Amino acid sequence: MPLPQKVIDRLSREPAGTPGWSSQLLLFSGALFLMSAIVYGGIVLGYKPYFEGRRKKLNDQIQAFTQQIPLAQQVKLTSFYAQLSNVKTLLDQHAALTPFLKWFEEHTHQNVFYGQLSVDVPSGKVSFSGTGKSLRDVEEQLAAFERAKEVQSATFGGVTAGEKGVWEFGGTLTLPASSFRKK
Repeated sequence: MPLPQKVIDRLSREPAGTPGWSSQLLLFSGALFLMSAIVYGGIVLGYKPYFEGRRKKLNDQIQAFTQQIPLAQQVKLTSFYAQLSNVKTLLDQHAALTPFLKWFEEHTHQNVFYGQLSVDVPSGKVSFSGTGKSLRDVEEQLAAFERAKEVQSATFGGVTAGEKGVWEFGGTLTLPASSFRKK
């Protein structure tokens, strides 16, 4: 059975529509692409020439400044800068015992005196020998080293009664290598 004429007229007049979300997605994608193209064009045509001009101007200033200083003086300045840089590197890596000696003094009992102190910076080992006025002073000194948070390990030995009523002792402390670097 054929379609009635009214239905045929109505179908021919209504535009064929697509679902609403697909046309909006296409419009959004097109707008996003257009904005990206405009930004890219602005960068290529605006900023790039501006920065290239600035770079050229700075290079020209550097060349003019370089021509003002004689070549011999440039070589001297470069050599001097290299020396300063090397000295800075050496000082940054240099072992500084001042912080360690201050720590050692702060952790020394008032009645203990040291006769020998040996420091091996790479291994962090500190060997010492000293004397105390009494056995209790020596014990308190050794306990102070064991309690110190900086000490990784402590070994003590050779506590003997010495001349004139003093007590002699020796030991080894292990500290982190950072204890011997300047802060």
